[in-house]
Amino acid sequence: MKTIFSRKLATRLSLASVMLLSLPMMLLAQEAGADPDTIDDALMRNVSFFESLSIVGPVAISPFWALFLTSLASNLGIGNDFIVQHPLLGNWITLIVTGVLATVTTIPNLSKLSKPLGLAVQYIEDNAGIVVAALIAITPYIAHYLMSDVDPAHVTLGLPVIPFAVIAILFLIVPYMLVVMAVRYLIDIVAFLSPVPFVDASAEILKKVFAGGFTVLYIFFPPLAFALCILTFIGAFFFYNRARRSTRSFKYLYAKPAWAAITGQERSVYVTDATRSIIENYGVGTEALAIMTDKAIGSIGPKKKAWLVKQGTQFHIIEQRSLRSDKVEIIDGPLKIGKALAHAVIEGDNNKILLNTANAEMIEQVADKFGFTTKGSIGLAKTSDAAKAKFKESWSKLRDAIHEETTTIDRQILTGK
Repeated sequence: MKTIFSRKLATRLSLASVMLLSLPMMLLAQEAGADPDTIDDALMRNVSFFESLSIVGPVAISPFWALFLTSLASNLGIGNDFIVQHPLLGNWITLIVTGVLATVTTIPNLSKLSKPLGLAVQYIEDNAGIVVAALIAITPYIAHYLMSDVDPAHVTLGLPVIPFAVIAILFLIVPYMLVVMAVRYLIDIVAFLSPVPFVDASAEILKKVFAGGFTVLYIFFPPLAFALCILTFIGAFFFYNRARRSTRSFKYLYAKPAWAAITGQERSVYVTDATRSIIENYGVGTEALAIMTDKAIGSIGPKKKAWLVKQGTQFHIIEQRSLRSDKVEIIDGPLKIGKALAHAVIEGDNNKILLNTANAEMIEQVADKFGFTTKGSIGLAKTSDAAKAKFKESWSKLRDAIHEETTTIDRQILTGK
Protein backbone atom coordinates (compact mmCIF):
# COMPACT_ATOMS: atom_id res chain seq x y z
CA MET A 1 0.00 0.00 0.00
CA LYS A 2 2.83 2.33 0.83
CA THR A 3 4.50 1.65 -2.54
CA ILE A 4 1.26 2.34 -4.45
CA PHE A 5 0.80 5.61 -2.61
CA SER A 6 4.37 6.63 -3.35
CA ARG A 7 3.96 5.88 -7.04
CA LYS A 8 0.71 7.80 -7.20
CA LEU A 9 2.33 10.74 -5.48
CA ALA A 10 5.31 10.62 -7.84
CA THR A 11 2.97 10.53 -10.85
CA ARG A 12 1.03 13.53 -9.64
CA LEU A 13 4.16 15.50 -8.88
CA SER A 14 5.62 14.59 -12.28
CA LEU A 15 2.49 15.82 -14.05
CA ALA A 16 2.64 18.96 -11.94
CA SER A 17 6.25 19.47 -13.01
CA VAL A 18 5.21 19.26 -16.68
CA MET A 19 2.62 21.95 -16.05
CA LEU A 20 5.22 23.98 -14.18
CA LEU A 21 7.64 23.73 -17.07
CA SER A 22 4.88 24.78 -19.48
CA LEU A 23 3.81 27.75 -17.35
CA PRO A 24 6.62 30.12 -18.39
CA MET A 25 5.78 29.63 -22.06
CA MET A 26 2.15 30.47 -21.41
CA LEU A 27 3.07 33.53 -19.38
CA LEU A 28 5.59 34.71 -21.94
CA ALA A 29 2.90 34.50 -24.61
CA GLN A 30 0.12 36.09 -22.56
CA GLU A 31 0.46 39.46 -24.24
CA ALA A 32 -0.27 38.05 -27.71
CA GLY A 33 -3.38 39.66 -29.11
CA ALA A 34 -4.83 40.28 -32.52
CA ASP A 35 -1.67 41.95 -33.81
CA PRO A 36 0.30 39.32 -35.80
CA ASP A 37 3.58 41.07 -35.01
CA THR A 38 2.88 40.75 -31.29
CA ILE A 39 2.02 37.07 -31.67
CA ASP A 40 5.19 36.40 -33.67
CA ASP A 41 7.26 38.28 -31.08
CA ALA A 42 5.77 36.22 -28.23
CA LEU A 43 6.36 32.97 -30.10
CA MET A 44 9.98 33.92 -30.80
CA ARG A 45 10.54 34.62 -27.12
CA ASN A 46 9.13 31.18 -26.30
CA VAL A 47 11.54 29.58 -28.77
CA SER A 48 14.39 31.47 -27.10
CA PHE A 49 13.17 30.21 -23.74
CA PHE A 50 13.24 26.63 -25.08
CA GLU A 51 16.81 27.09 -26.28
CA SER A 52 18.08 28.65 -23.05
CA LEU A 53 16.40 26.18 -20.69
CA SER A 54 17.05 22.98 -22.67
CA ILE A 55 20.81 23.19 -22.06
CA VAL A 56 20.28 21.85 -18.54
CA GLY A 57 19.44 18.40 -19.94
CA PRO A 58 22.90 17.35 -21.16
CA VAL A 59 24.66 19.46 -18.51
CA ALA A 60 22.90 17.51 -15.73
CA ILE A 61 24.27 14.25 -17.20
CA SER A 62 27.88 15.36 -17.77
CA PRO A 63 28.43 19.08 -17.07
CA PHE A 64 31.84 19.89 -18.52
CA TRP A 65 31.53 17.46 -21.45
CA ALA A 66 28.18 18.95 -22.51
CA LEU A 67 29.48 22.51 -22.13
CA PHE A 68 32.57 21.63 -24.18
CA LEU A 69 30.49 20.27 -27.06
CA THR A 70 28.12 23.23 -26.92
CA SER A 71 31.02 25.70 -26.89
CA LEU A 72 32.61 23.85 -29.82
CA ALA A 73 29.39 24.22 -31.84
CA SER A 74 29.18 27.90 -30.92
CA ASN A 75 32.76 28.59 -32.01
CA LEU A 76 32.17 26.74 -35.28
CA GLY A 77 28.98 28.72 -35.87
CA ILE A 78 26.64 25.74 -36.08
CA GLY A 79 23.40 25.07 -34.25
CA ASN A 80 20.53 27.23 -33.06
CA ASP A 81 20.75 31.01 -32.74
CA PHE A 82 21.02 30.87 -28.95
CA ILE A 83 24.27 28.88 -29.19
CA VAL A 84 25.77 30.69 -32.19
CA GLN A 85 25.21 34.16 -30.74
CA HIS A 86 25.99 33.31 -27.11
CA PRO A 87 28.74 35.61 -25.72
CA LEU A 88 30.18 33.01 -23.32
CA LEU A 89 29.84 29.81 -25.34
CA GLY A 90 31.39 31.46 -28.39
CA ASN A 91 34.57 32.32 -26.50
CA TRP A 92 37.66 30.19 -27.23
CA ILE A 93 38.70 30.42 -23.59
CA THR A 94 35.44 28.71 -22.61
CA LEU A 95 36.12 25.97 -25.17
CA ILE A 96 39.64 25.31 -23.90
CA VAL A 97 38.74 25.43 -20.20
CA THR A 98 35.72 23.12 -20.53
CA GLY A 99 37.75 20.72 -22.69
CA VAL A 100 40.49 20.46 -20.08
CA LEU A 101 37.98 20.07 -17.24
CA ALA A 102 36.03 17.41 -19.16
CA THR A 103 39.24 15.41 -19.59
CA VAL A 104 40.35 15.82 -15.98
CA THR A 105 36.95 14.75 -14.60
CA THR A 106 36.62 11.77 -16.95
CA ILE A 107 39.95 9.95 -16.48
CA PRO A 108 39.56 9.14 -12.71
CA ASN A 109 36.18 7.48 -13.41
CA LEU A 110 37.60 4.89 -15.80
CA SER A 111 38.97 2.45 -13.19
CA LYS A 112 38.06 1.24 -9.72
CA LEU A 113 41.41 2.30 -8.27
CA SER A 114 40.84 5.96 -9.14
CA LYS A 115 37.02 5.88 -8.87
CA PRO A 116 36.90 7.30 -5.29
CA LEU A 117 38.81 10.34 -6.55
CA GLY A 118 36.47 10.41 -9.56
CA LEU A 119 33.38 10.47 -7.33
CA ALA A 120 34.84 13.32 -5.30
CA VAL A 121 35.66 15.25 -8.49
CA GLN A 122 32.19 14.45 -9.84
CA TYR A 123 30.60 15.98 -6.74
CA ILE A 124 32.58 19.20 -7.27
CA GLU A 125 31.75 19.17 -11.00
CA ASP A 126 28.03 18.82 -10.28
CA ASN A 127 27.98 21.83 -7.97
CA ALA A 128 29.95 23.89 -10.47
CA GLY A 129 27.69 22.66 -13.28
CA ILE A 130 24.57 24.08 -11.63
CA VAL A 131 26.13 27.54 -11.40
CA VAL A 132 27.58 27.44 -14.92
CA ALA A 133 24.35 26.15 -16.52
CA ALA A 134 22.35 28.91 -14.84
CA LEU A 135 24.91 31.51 -15.96
CA ILE A 136 24.87 30.22 -19.55
CA ALA A 137 21.06 30.23 -19.63
CA ILE A 138 20.48 33.75 -18.29
CA THR A 139 23.45 35.63 -19.84
CA PRO A 140 21.66 36.49 -23.14
CA TYR A 141 18.65 37.83 -21.24
CA ILE A 142 20.82 39.97 -18.99
CA ALA A 143 22.85 41.24 -21.95
CA HIS A 144 19.68 42.09 -23.89
CA TYR A 145 18.20 43.88 -20.92
CA LEU A 146 21.35 45.93 -20.26
CA MET A 147 21.67 46.95 -23.92
CA SER A 148 18.01 47.85 -24.28
CA ASP A 149 17.31 51.51 -25.14
CA VAL A 150 13.90 51.41 -23.50
CA ASP A 151 13.59 53.30 -20.26
CA PRO A 152 12.70 50.73 -17.54
CA ALA A 153 10.36 53.31 -15.98
CA HIS A 154 8.15 53.20 -19.11
CA VAL A 155 8.25 49.48 -19.76
CA THR A 156 4.93 47.93 -20.78
CA LEU A 157 3.77 44.36 -20.25
CA GLY A 158 6.06 43.17 -23.06
CA LEU A 159 9.50 43.94 -21.68
CA PRO A 160 9.16 42.59 -18.12
CA VAL A 161 9.61 39.30 -19.93
CA ILE A 162 13.37 39.75 -19.42
CA PRO A 163 13.51 39.67 -15.61
CA PHE A 164 10.69 37.13 -15.52
CA ALA A 165 12.57 34.83 -17.89
CA VAL A 166 15.67 35.04 -15.70
CA ILE A 167 13.70 34.22 -12.55
CA ALA A 168 11.82 31.39 -14.29
CA ILE A 169 15.02 29.83 -15.63
CA LEU A 170 16.76 29.93 -12.27
CA PHE A 171 13.65 28.58 -10.56
CA LEU A 172 13.50 25.61 -12.94
CA ILE A 173 17.18 24.84 -13.47
CA VAL A 174 18.19 24.26 -9.85
CA PRO A 175 15.57 21.64 -8.86
CA TYR A 176 15.85 19.93 -12.24
CA MET A 177 19.61 19.50 -11.96
CA LEU A 178 19.47 18.45 -8.30
CA VAL A 179 17.00 15.65 -9.07
CA VAL A 180 18.72 14.35 -12.22
CA MET A 181 22.23 14.64 -10.78
CA ALA A 182 21.23 12.77 -7.60
CA VAL A 183 20.03 9.77 -9.63
CA ARG A 184 23.04 9.90 -11.95
CA TYR A 185 25.38 10.05 -8.94
CA LEU A 186 23.64 6.96 -7.53
CA ILE A 187 24.38 5.13 -10.79
CA ASP A 188 28.05 6.13 -10.44
CA ILE A 189 28.10 4.74 -6.90
CA VAL A 190 26.47 1.45 -7.95
CA ALA A 191 29.04 1.10 -10.74
CA PHE A 192 31.84 1.70 -8.23
CA LEU A 193 30.50 -0.87 -5.76
CA SER A 194 29.90 -3.49 -8.47
CA PRO A 195 32.52 -6.28 -8.47
CA VAL A 196 32.26 -6.64 -12.27
CA PRO A 197 35.54 -5.57 -13.97
CA PHE A 198 35.49 -2.59 -16.32
CA VAL A 199 31.95 -1.63 -15.29
CA ASP A 200 33.23 1.80 -14.21
CA ALA A 201 34.74 2.54 -17.61
CA SER A 202 31.62 1.22 -19.38
CA ALA A 203 29.32 3.38 -17.25
CA GLU A 204 31.46 6.47 -17.85
CA ILE A 205 31.57 5.88 -21.63
CA LEU A 206 27.79 5.33 -21.79
CA LYS A 207 27.27 8.51 -19.79
CA LYS A 208 29.44 10.48 -22.20
CA VAL A 209 27.67 8.96 -25.24
CA PHE A 210 24.23 9.78 -23.84
CA ALA A 211 25.26 13.31 -22.85
CA GLY A 212 26.88 13.80 -26.25
CA GLY A 213 23.76 12.66 -28.11
CA PHE A 214 21.62 14.85 -25.84
CA THR A 215 23.87 17.82 -26.63
CA VAL A 216 23.67 17.25 -30.39
CA LEU A 217 19.88 17.09 -30.10
CA TYR A 218 19.92 20.36 -28.17
CA ILE A 219 22.23 22.07 -30.70
CA PHE A 220 20.03 21.29 -33.71
CA PHE A 221 16.56 20.57 -32.28
CA PRO A 222 16.00 22.53 -29.02
CA PRO A 223 12.25 21.73 -28.74
CA LEU A 224 12.97 17.98 -28.91
CA ALA A 225 15.74 18.41 -26.36
CA PHE A 226 13.29 20.25 -24.13
CA ALA A 227 10.83 17.35 -24.40
CA LEU A 228 13.64 14.92 -23.52
CA CYS A 229 14.47 17.13 -20.51
CA ILE A 230 10.93 16.67 -19.23
CA LEU A 231 11.02 12.90 -19.78
CA THR A 232 14.41 12.67 -18.04
CA PHE A 233 13.13 14.64 -15.08
CA ILE A 234 10.01 12.48 -14.74
CA GLY A 235 12.09 9.30 -14.90
CA ALA A 236 14.61 10.60 -12.36
CA PHE A 237 11.90 11.85 -10.02
CA PHE A 238 10.67 8.30 -9.33
CA PHE A 239 14.09 7.36 -7.95
CA TYR A 240 15.03 10.69 -6.37
CA ASN A 241 14.27 9.86 -2.72
CA ARG A 242 16.11 6.55 -2.91
CA ALA A 243 19.02 8.19 -4.73
CA ARG A 244 19.23 10.96 -2.16
CA ARG A 245 19.25 8.50 0.75
CA SER A 246 21.80 6.22 -0.88
CA THR A 247 24.08 9.11 -1.81
CA ARG A 248 23.87 10.57 1.68
CA SER A 249 24.66 7.16 3.19
CA PHE A 250 27.62 6.60 0.84
CA LYS A 251 29.13 10.00 1.64
CA TYR A 252 28.75 9.51 5.40
CA LEU A 253 29.89 5.88 5.64
CA TYR A 254 32.61 5.73 2.99
CA ALA A 255 33.51 9.05 1.35
CA LYS A 256 34.20 11.06 4.51
CA PRO A 257 36.33 8.38 6.24
CA ALA A 258 38.23 7.78 2.98
CA TRP A 259 38.90 11.50 2.57
CA ALA A 260 40.04 11.75 6.18
CA ALA A 261 42.43 8.82 5.62
CA ILE A 262 43.80 10.34 2.38
CA THR A 263 44.37 13.78 3.91
CA GLY A 264 45.76 12.35 7.15
CA GLN A 265 43.31 14.34 9.26
CA GLU A 266 42.65 13.02 12.72
CA ARG A 267 38.97 12.30 13.12
CA SER A 268 36.86 11.92 16.24
CA VAL A 269 33.32 10.60 15.87
CA TYR A 270 32.16 12.18 19.12
CA VAL A 271 32.30 15.93 19.57
CA THR A 272 32.26 18.03 22.72
CA ASP A 273 29.82 20.94 22.59
CA ALA A 274 28.75 19.75 19.15
CA THR A 275 26.19 22.41 18.26
CA ARG A 276 24.51 25.42 19.78
CA SER A 277 21.09 23.75 20.04
CA ILE A 278 22.57 20.70 21.80
CA ILE A 279 24.35 22.98 24.25
CA GLU A 280 21.13 24.90 24.90
CA ASN A 281 19.06 21.76 25.47
CA TYR A 282 21.57 19.43 27.12
CA GLY A 283 24.15 21.69 28.72
CA VAL A 284 27.72 22.80 28.09
CA GLY A 285 30.19 19.95 27.76
CA THR A 286 27.62 17.53 26.35
CA GLU A 287 29.21 14.94 24.11
CA ALA A 288 27.21 14.01 21.02
CA LEU A 289 27.89 11.15 18.65
CA ALA A 290 27.56 11.92 14.93
CA ILE A 291 25.48 9.01 13.61
CA MET A 292 23.17 8.01 10.77
CA THR A 293 19.88 6.19 11.09
CA ASP A 294 19.55 2.93 9.18
CA LYS A 295 15.75 2.73 9.11
CA ALA A 296 13.24 5.27 10.36
CA ILE A 297 13.28 5.91 14.11
CA GLY A 298 10.02 7.57 15.04
CA SER A 299 9.72 10.85 13.13
CA ILE A 300 13.36 10.69 11.96
CA GLY A 301 13.52 9.10 8.52
CA PRO A 302 15.92 6.45 7.19
CA LYS A 303 19.50 7.36 6.26
CA LYS A 304 19.32 10.65 8.14
CA LYS A 305 22.39 12.23 9.74
CA ALA A 306 21.75 12.97 13.39
CA TRP A 307 23.35 13.30 16.83
CA LEU A 308 23.11 10.80 19.67
CA VAL A 309 23.24 12.12 23.25
CA LYS A 310 23.16 9.97 26.38
CA GLN A 311 20.82 11.01 29.18
CA GLY A 312 20.98 8.55 32.07
CA THR A 313 19.83 5.17 30.77
CA GLN A 314 18.17 6.75 27.75
CA PHE A 315 19.57 8.01 24.48
CA HIS A 316 18.26 11.02 22.58
CA ILE A 317 18.58 11.09 18.79
CA ILE A 318 18.49 14.64 17.43
CA GLU A 319 18.02 15.51 13.77
CA GLN A 320 18.88 19.17 13.33
CA ARG A 321 16.94 21.14 10.73
CA SER A 322 17.54 24.64 9.43
CA LEU A 323 14.72 27.15 9.95
CA ARG A 324 12.68 24.49 11.76
CA SER A 325 12.72 22.94 15.21
CA ASP A 326 14.90 19.87 15.70
CA LYS A 327 13.40 16.39 15.65
CA VAL A 328 14.11 14.43 18.85
CA GLU A 329 13.45 10.74 19.46
CA ILE A 330 14.18 8.90 22.72
CA ILE A 331 15.30 5.26 22.79
CA ASP A 332 15.98 3.15 25.85
CA GLY A 333 19.31 1.55 26.63
CA PRO A 334 21.34 -0.48 26.86
CA LEU A 335 22.77 -0.28 23.34
CA LYS A 336 25.28 -2.63 21.74
CA ILE A 337 27.97 -1.68 19.25
CA GLY A 338 29.57 -4.02 16.74
CA LYS A 339 32.03 -3.75 13.87
CA ALA A 340 30.62 -4.34 10.39
CA LEU A 341 32.76 -4.64 7.29
CA ALA A 342 33.31 -0.91 6.69
CA HIS A 343 31.50 0.80 9.56
CA ALA A 344 30.13 0.28 13.05
CA VAL A 345 26.55 -0.64 13.96
CA ILE A 346 24.79 0.44 17.17
CA GLU A 347 21.73 -1.64 18.03
CA GLY A 348 18.95 -1.46 20.56
CA ASP A 349 15.83 -3.59 20.91
CA ASN A 350 14.15 -2.29 17.74
CA ASN A 351 16.57 0.32 16.44
CA LYS A 352 19.71 0.26 14.33
CA ILE A 353 22.16 3.15 14.03
CA LEU A 354 25.22 3.46 11.77
CA LEU A 355 28.58 4.96 12.69
CA ASN A 356 31.17 5.80 10.03
CA THR A 357 34.20 4.07 11.50
CA ALA A 358 35.51 0.52 11.31
CA ASN A 359 38.49 1.27 13.53
CA ALA A 360 38.41 -1.21 16.42
CA GLU A 361 40.24 1.16 18.79
CA MET A 362 37.82 3.98 18.07
CA ILE A 363 34.83 1.67 18.52
CA GLU A 364 36.15 0.67 21.95
CA GLN A 365 36.63 4.33 22.78
CA VAL A 366 33.05 5.18 21.78
CA ALA A 367 31.67 2.18 23.68
CA ASP A 368 33.46 3.28 26.83
CA LYS A 369 32.41 6.92 26.43
CA PHE A 370 28.70 6.22 25.88
CA GLY A 371 28.28 3.01 27.84
CA PHE A 372 27.69 0.67 24.89
CA THR A 373 28.16 -3.09 25.16
CA THR A 374 30.65 -4.32 22.56
CA LYS A 375 29.66 -7.21 20.29
CA GLY A 376 32.85 -7.60 18.30
CA SER A 377 32.57 -8.26 14.57
CA ILE A 378 29.14 -8.81 13.01
CA GLY A 379 27.76 -9.77 9.61
CA LEU A 380 30.26 -9.80 6.77
CA ALA A 381 32.97 -8.50 9.10
CA LYS A 382 32.59 -11.64 11.22
CA THR A 383 32.82 -13.81 8.10
CA SER A 384 35.83 -11.84 6.91
CA ASP A 385 37.58 -12.16 10.28
CA ALA A 386 36.90 -15.89 10.33
CA ALA A 387 38.32 -16.24 6.82
CA LYS A 388 41.40 -14.25 7.79
CA ALA A 389 41.91 -16.39 10.91
CA LYS A 390 41.52 -19.56 8.83
CA PHE A 391 44.01 -18.26 6.27
CA LYS A 392 46.53 -17.36 9.00
CA GLU A 393 46.11 -20.80 10.55
CA SER A 394 46.60 -22.55 7.18
CA TRP A 395 49.56 -20.35 6.34
CA SER A 396 51.12 -21.03 9.73
CA LYS A 397 50.75 -24.79 9.22
CA LEU A 398 52.20 -24.56 5.72
CA ARG A 399 55.10 -22.46 6.95
CA ASP A 400 55.83 -24.92 9.77
CA ALA A 401 55.69 -27.85 7.34
CA ILE A 402 58.09 -26.10 4.94
CA HIS A 403 60.40 -25.25 7.83
CA GLU A 404 60.33 -28.84 9.09
CA GLU A 405 61.00 -30.23 5.60
CA THR A 406 63.85 -27.77 5.07
CA THR A 407 65.37 -28.70 8.42
CA THR A 408 65.15 -32.40 7.54
CA ILE A 409 66.88 -31.85 4.19
CA ASP A 410 69.63 -29.77 5.81
CA ARG A 411 70.18 -32.49 8.41
CA GLN A 412 70.43 -35.14 5.72
CA ILE A 413 72.96 -33.06 3.80
CA LEU A 414 75.08 -32.54 6.90
CA THR A 415 75.01 -36.22 7.89
CA GLY A 416 75.49 -37.44 4.32
CA LYS A 417 72.31 -39.55 4.43
